[in-house]
Amino acid sequence: MTDQTTNGNGRNDPRISPVAGCSIAFGLLFIWMLGGAGVQVLTELLGGDESETFSLMLAFPATLLTFAYAVGALWLLRFPTPLKTLGLHFRTWSIPYLVGGTVAGILGVALALGIIAVSGNVWLELSPVDPESGSYMGPYDIRFAFFFFIAYAVLEEIVVRGLLYPVLKQSIGMWLAIGITSLAFSLIHLWNPDFSILPAIDILLAGILFCLLRELTDDLWLAWGVHFGWNIGLVLAGLPVSGFHVGLIQQNWHFVTEGPEILTGGSFGPEGGWSGILASAGMILVTLILLYYKNVRRDISGSAYHVFH
Repeated sequence: MTDQTTNGNGRNDPRISPVAGCSIAFGLLFIWMLGGAGVQVLTELLGGDESETFSLMLAFPATLLTFAYAVGALWLLRFPTPLKTLGLHFRTWSIPYLVGGTVAGILGVALALGIIAVSGNVWLELSPVDPESGSYMGPYDIRFAFFFFIAYAVLEEIVVRGLLYPVLKQSIGMWLAIGITSLAFSLIHLWNPDFSILPAIDILLAGILFCLLRELTDDLWLAWGVHFGWNIGLVLAGLPVSGFHVGLIQQNWHFVTEGPEILTGGSFGPEGGWSGILASAGMILVTLILLYYKNVRRDISGSAYHVFH
């Protein structure tokens, strides 16, 4: 099924045939989704509720189990450095990447709101979130929202960009791997409320962005930060997150977006309209520029090494 090839970093990774790589990747995704469905059924049978305490208790075990599942799968596939392949090996820049990515994700939300403001109208209302606008006040504490979304952001990054992407990249190359994993990332949101073609496109673009961020930094920390920053930015703005309404206790402010639903995203949030699509496209463009200059610097460094050695 595999043979050994040396990549640009000089270490040996397994090279997987295209058919085997795609089969393995989607098999791993199916097993993970099946496990998630099983946990949900078991939770309901045990009488689990939707309280923030219970949800938070479930978020961290789910993330740890996903992490163990991904590392174990990479080890069984004979990747010599599973943790590094996963993209969560800790380095000097890991925490700055996570923090900087969070800021970038929040700025992405601001960009989406700015796009709405150009073609429609956006204003900050200093009052409890209005249920008629698609969101509501309470019952979640900001600390719960912070830990919940940071856990689930890394959970999704582990599965899609940490596990599926490296397997597919070793079998079909970077660009096809980016496309297929991003499509899979979009489709796992298929059961979100009010999911349709525009949310599918925007989440696909978000998947492309996260893959490019992984290529830019050679790990998941920056992608994790941007993913989390976008979600928590929407929560703080009082807007839906991928169709889900996360109201905060005593949240006496929220942004009101006015304009056609194809622009604002309606009840799905900015991810469901052209505002989110254009914001994602803008972030992709910036990442591509940074990735281009990274590759230019690497080529220059490689040329200099060969000249002097």
